[in-house]
Amino acid sequence: MGSNPKHINANAMAIDAKEQMETYGISQLLVEKNGEYAGIVHIHDLIKEGIL
Repeated sequence: MGSNPKHINANAMAIDAKEQMETYGISQLLVEKNGEYAGIVHIHDLIKEGIL
């Protein structure tokens, strides 16, 4: 991970995370809520939930 990691808001839809991962060619995103770290979403999470 670099000094400026890609992130997504905790209120965003899973499809938005998928699109961002595809755009940047990455497999995980940091999740932030109110400007603070809230977790990580991984491509495997989306597959597991049937999003992909």
